[in-house]
Amino acid sequence: MSFKEGQQIVNHISNINIIGSKNGLIQTLKDYETGKSEDYKGLRIDDFMPSTYRLDILSDEIQFMKDENDGLWIQKPCG
Repeated sequence: MSFKEGQQIVNHISNINIIGSKNGLIQTLKDYETGKSEDYKGLRIDDFMPSTYRLDILSDEIQFMKDENDGLWIQKPCG
């Protein structure tokens, strides 16, 4: 997109859903942590974010059931 003087431009960022939605952000951070990103520097999600699970993914659901917790959970609707 190039800026043309005197014309309105649209505020749009390509692929914003990778950080603009809850599921997209979590998946992007998990991909980063597992080294799927070429920019991976060793930062762990657990260092700055509480445990997060996508219950529509079987492996996350299994991990959720296995993890120790203090009995407090926040469930956010998706969609």
